[in-house]
Amino acid sequence: MRATTYVALHQLDSAAVELDTLLARLRRREEEHVTHIYESKALLYYAMGLLQASRRDQTAARTAFERALIEDLSFYPAHIALGQLNFGRDPVGSLRELEQAAAGGASDPEARYEYGAALVRAKRVPEGTAELRAAIGLEPYFADPYFWLGEGLLAQGDSSAALATFQTYVARCSARGVAAGNRARASHGASAITGGVNG
Repeated sequence: MRATTYVALHQLDSAAVELDTLLARLRRREEEHVTHIYESKALLYYAMGLLQASRRDQTAARTAFERALIEDLSFYPAHIALGQLNFGRDPVGSLRELEQAAAGGASDPEARYEYGAALVRAKRVPEGTAELRAAIGLEPYFADPYFWLGEGLLAQGDSSAALATFQTYVARCSARGVAAGNRARASHGASAITGGVNG
């Protein structure tokens, strides 16, 4: 597919045109030929949503993710994407999308993590920490849930568990070399906790 080549070349506008052309061709074929099997275009709409989000066109991204869900309501990656996209704009709707993603992707640590982190940010800490623990149970080397679990434990006043969780997060990130911003926040939080415990 030429769209992937354009993405690799950072020609996102051209990639969007290619995906749009492919989707139009598939819709036309559906209208012209009656079949007994429906071929979902959810993945293509999802790809279009990711592409539009990369182009910083939030409206087009939202529309594409919604079209993916019209194609297949159980396609939980589109629920995750909509939840992330809408968090600052519509926190209640965002949590609803992420809850659906976690239900549909119950065995996917990313889906559980996204929902858990959003719950902690929304001050629904007990629910959030449960989701984050589930994400860690599914993939213990996935660093991101440890950060938000540490934040949740800190909010619940469990500073010793938060310290251990932040330290685990920093160790996991150091091994992967990612998330410098949260790693610095976690290190600072761990230092503050240690200073409060020792001081």
